[in-house]
Amino acid sequence: MSPHDSNSSRRDARTQLLETAIAVLHRVGARAFTMDAVAREAGVSKGGLIHHFPNREALIEGMFELVHARFEDRFEKALQEEPEGSGRRTRAYIRSNFQVVEEGHRPYVLSLVELMAVEPDLLVKSFKDKDCDFHQMIEDDGLDPAYATVLTSSSDAFWLGHVLGFVPMDSERTLQMQEQLIAMTRPPFAKYKPEGN
Repeated sequence: MSPHDSNSSRRDARTQLLETAIAVLHRVGARAFTMDAVAREAGVSKGGLIHHFPNREALIEGMFELVHARFEDRFEKALQEEPEGSGRRTRAYIRSNFQVVEEGHRPYVLSLVELMAVEPDLLVKSFKDKDCDFHQMIEDDGLDPAYATVLTSSSDAFWLGHVLGFVPMDSERTLQMQEQLIAMTRPPFAKYKPEGN
């Protein structure tokens, strides 16, 4: 086995453990979520789990990172479909938020939201640098930064509302919401970044 194959195999094993951990979290809830429960469900020894994640905090950080990495993948795909020009990244971000909840992940994301409520410090630590990356991309998108933040925050609110069960996904209103937010990134509605800033 080449070093590349070994690294790929390690990543696959790590991803499988994280997917199992999210499934366990969904089943038992945030307060009963333990390393032992994940190891049992994954069919590995606790030592095998610790080999990849030395403690519960590292495991939880890995779970958030996995969800974030999948969002980044969706964002990059959406970005490739957007033509060059102001608002391109903002539109890709909005589309990604609507896509994430379309694809059947709601129960698992809801479990992570519960975990955020129980252990908010872990969420802040897990997403601090990643949130900064997205904010910087939006800042450099050609739109007025405050205006772009209003649009992306609106799509964040939609995402959270759907996960919590307040906003139905399969409705004409949902499609209208997405189209309206996208329209607001383009003339005549868009507000652009002042020149020289």
